[in-house]
Amino acid sequence: MDAKYLKGILEMVLTTFIWGSVSLFAIWSKLPSPVFVFYRVLIASIFLALMIIAEGEMASLRIEENVKVVLISGVFLTLNWIFFFYAVLLTTVANATLLYYTGPVIAITLTPIIAKEKQPKWVAAPIIMAMAGILLILSEGLSAGNPLGLFFGLLAGFSYGVLAAIGKLASSRNRPEIIVFYQCLVSIFILAPFLFITDYSIEWITPLILLTVGVVHTALALRLWYDALRNIPMSLASILSYLDPVFAVFLAWIFLNQTPALNTILGGCLIVVAGMLTTLLYNIGRS
Repeated sequence: MDAKYLKGILEMVLTTFIWGSVSLFAIWSKLPSPVFVFYRVLIASIFLALMIIAEGEMASLRIEENVKVVLISGVFLTLNWIFFFYAVLLTTVANATLLYYTGPVIAITLTPIIAKEKQPKWVAAPIIMAMAGILLILSEGLSAGNPLGLFFGLLAGFSYGVLAAIGKLASSRNRPEIIVFYQCLVSIFILAPFLFITDYSIEWITPLILLTVGVVHTALALRLWYDALRNIPMSLASILSYLDPVFAVFLAWIFLNQTPALNTILGGCLIVVAGMLTTLLYNIGRS
């Protein structure tokens, strides 16, 4: 297996585990969605700036190409997270996360148009398998959800799909940390007004939660994600990203006592198998 290809797979799996746990931190913070996202990107941008300075590359803190694309991706990143965390607060973690993961299917549909990346015909098979897993899980969970939470989940999925397709184009020559840094700056600009028009309180544990989410779930995870997009095709990245809802449901079961039903377990198995199948078929195609 090609070293870069294997690296991209490992980066995507680690990223999905990190993002699978972010719902817990959003709930534990007790902050409104826009405020939670603001502090998340603020801390992430500070961490990224310090990292760039430490690497001695502050002078090259510029976008190499597709400036407008990078800035637009910052807008969709902001919308993506706002919608998702509203969904988490208004419905179950399983519902929010699984609706959110209609995004990769949207990304696969949009990538040939936006990023001009050809998709092999066989990719339809694992996509169908992954979607069957999603439907199995949703068959158990949708009836218990707040309709507004489900609506925000769908909006999060759509914005995530657009972001993923744009992200492939934005990452063609730009360094991952530069993309994430400017995305965070755009997000800070958009969300700053919510600090003054939203009622919220900060408890003693909140700064620690926000620091973890800003550094680990945002700066580190996004950097891994964009680097993975450089090493593997969007079709594979999209399928592997379905590990995120599997991790999210499992962690919600452990920490929030949201016990998954049999259909949830079966659906999660289908999603994992779909990711493994994609990896196998892609390797066969490259050999």
